[in-house]
Amino acid sequence: MIEIFDERSDPADAARRLDVLKRLSCRGRSVLHRGWVVAGTVSLFAVSLVGPGAGMAAAATDSYEVAFQANNNTLYSYTSAAVGTSTTLGMLAGTSPSSTQLSDGTFVSAFQANNSTLYIHKWSGTNISTTFGMDAGTGPALASLPTAAAWVSAFQANNDDLYIYTSAGVATNTGLKMEAGTSPSIAVQSNGKWVVAFQSNTNTLDTYDSVGNSQATSDGLTAGTNPSIIPVPDGSYEVAFEANNDHLSIFHTGGTTNNTTLGMDSGTSPSLAITAPTPPATSSSLGTKIVSIAEGQEGYQDDPSGTYCNEYSAFWLGSEPSECGNTGNYYEEWCADFAAWAWSQAGASFTYGFGTNDINAGAISFYAWAEANGTWHGANSGYTPQPGDAVVYALSTSTAQHVAIVSSYTAGDAGPNVVNGDWWVSGNGSVYAESDQSEVTSDGTAYPILGYATPLS
Repeated sequence: MIEIFDERSDPADAARRLDVLKRLSCRGRSVLHRGWVVAGTVSLFAVSLVGPGAGMAAAATDSYEVAFQANNNTLYSYTSAAVGTSTTLGMLAGTSPSSTQLSDGTFVSAFQANNSTLYIHKWSGTNISTTFGMDAGTGPALASLPTAAAWVSAFQANNDDLYIYTSAGVATNTGLKMEAGTSPSIAVQSNGKWVVAFQSNTNTLDTYDSVGNSQATSDGLTAGTNPSIIPVPDGSYEVAFEANNDHLSIFHTGGTTNNTTLGMDSGTSPSLAITAPTPPATSSSLGTKIVSIAEGQEGYQDDPSGTYCNEYSAFWLGSEPSECGNTGNYYEEWCADFAAWAWSQAGASFTYGFGTNDINAGAISFYAWAEANGTWHGANSGYTPQPGDAVVYALSTSTAQHVAIVSSYTAGDAGPNVVNGDWWVSGNGSVYAESDQSEVTSDGTAYPILGYATPLS
């Protein structure tokens, strides 16, 4: 289902639309589309990290990266590609890091440094050395949030309080006392809400959530052990722990506890995992339709020649005779309008407009829409582009230079095969197919693949 927001019915919305297009459209086509070349490479890889503080996380792909304390007491990593990376970051002996993959495809680890403070290391090169003292011998929990490459960490401070620390630099002392020497576990829902599970100083299972609510249960834990928590798609959580009778117990945040008769080795902690939900994805029939429709437009050019006037923008916004004469076309840079048109003709579901997370003439709008709908795949996430995806080329998530329709992908190539809208060919904006398009170059600046937006039926 396609919803079209018509800003012409509201002057304020029209002004907002103009502002959006100034910032987000296929900018400066007379410069940016002329002489675009396909060059360079984009490394397509993925990591899915599991941290002991957070229990076992569901892997986003079949690839992985492991963070651990090396035998020289520094942080070290090892990937599924058999690549080891050393750091000079000292860890407190006997502690373990926690790691997660962020929404932009990069990854980050949290650990107790050798000065007993919380330390955050982004493997892309950024370090955050905090001044927050941790209870000796404990490990932080770390989890990614759904958007903006954000994360949240939970740890036991050196006063035995549960602390929360976020990628925004905000620290919260919950005031909730933990059993000395134990570590919390954290889980995040797809809507960004999260819950921390931990052993209280009365040896019971307690929780604390993202809106500041705490819950004290009557479920006793074996002293010194750690719970493991996971999110459930219905918005609840499951927590596994060693009960104070040394049996495995499962707590559901709705208030029920399953006390199994399965004995655990005293003083150990379980790890909990849930089957990863299948992310929304394009069906093969929808992707095939999008590609067929896009390829069927190859050879189309601006009318009048050499202008922004095109039928794809007119489909969304009506004709503009003052700029395009009696052609029925609309004057606008149109790579995104073309991609949106191809999606719409195939039956993809989205709103075309200028509200938050709508798709519009701004190429970056495909990123915003896909992030909001759970179908964004960062260039470094290990995702294999699928027919019908929209591939966005940009240096950041704030603005994009171009968007195209993926027609196919050849294993080993740096980029997908695509159908471009508003691609400058012989002095005219055209629908044009390219192979292995890993980046676009304009005025000496290369714009790599930011990622892929997968359409929804």
